[in-house]
Parts: sequence; C-alpha cells; structure tokens
Amino acid sequence: MVDNENLALTLTAVNDVIGGLNRIKNVLMNYEPPAPPPPEKKPEYLTRKATADYLNISLSTLWRITKQGQLNSYSVSKKVMYRTTEIDNFITSNQKKWVA
Repeated sequence: MVDNENLALTLTAVNDVIGGLNRIKNVLMNYEPPAPPPPEKKPEYLTRKATADYLNISLSTLWRITKQGQLNSYSVSKKVMYRTTEIDNFITSNQKKWVA
C-alpha cells in the first residue's frame, strides 16, 4: 500500500514534469525560425576565363561562339567581358532536347 508521503512525492514529481512540458510547449509555440540568408548575387559581367569556365568550354571555343554572334562580348575597362544574363540565355537556348 502507498503511504501519503510517497504519494505526495509522486504527485510533486508529476507536477514538475507537467510544468516542464508546459514550458517547452510555450517555447515551441513562440518559436520563429531564423530568416533564410539572402540569395547570392551574381556578378553582372564575367571575364573571358570565368565565362569559359562557367560554360565548361575552352577560350578558343568561346572566341568562336562570340565570332559567330551567338554570344556578345563587351569591353569593360579594357577587358573583354560577358553579361551573365546573356550567358544564361545562351545556355538555355542551346540545351539539347532529350527524348525519353
């Protein structure tokens, strides 16, 4: 048979557990996840080397694509540069269509 002292200790322990669970519940209910980091901003222009690396082609192939007018180059501070938006457009317009 359970005596009154053990019953009181058991009830106190149960109340402590319930109180702890209520504190956890309050913390979880008021939790706000951190804001996601801002997206990385792409540079507006890439150098010839960076463009060739981005397209995974050689510099001579990049020169040929530019010469054929498929991709425009720009002179920026005496350097040959390519716009990232035009590079991305070139990639999407030249993707091979695969038939499944």
